[in-house]
Amino acid sequence: MLDAAAIGDGIFQIPVPMSHNPWAPPSSTRWSPRRDRPCRCRLGWRRGWEGLTSGLESVGHSISEVEGVVLTHFHPDHTGLCGRVREASGAWIAMHADDMDMFGKMSSPTTRSGSRISR
Repeated sequence: MLDAAAIGDGIFQIPVPMSHNPWAPPSSTRWSPRRDRPCRCRLGWRRGWEGLTSGLESVGHSISEVEGVVLTHFHPDHTGLCGRVREASGAWIAMHADDMDMFGKMSSPTTRSGSRISR
């Protein structure tokens, strides 16, 4: 696994492995431990948890310190770990209203028309 790196002004870049393609470059999570700057995260797929937590630990922090996650758009390689991060730290999750609408549709047992989604 690639090491986390300081990229300036107290911000770290933490590589999170992509789970579906071993040859793909890792996702890149930005982490800022300062309270006046939330982390802008591309959190990675669910299987990237170990990479995310070990990357944070390698720069002297833990998942429990994450106060906020800013999702730039609704793609699984960005949102895949947001629920788990929230469970581990109580972090707030922010995303655009249109992406939140999409998230709600994908998380809900009904579509906008009211029909059931098979699971």
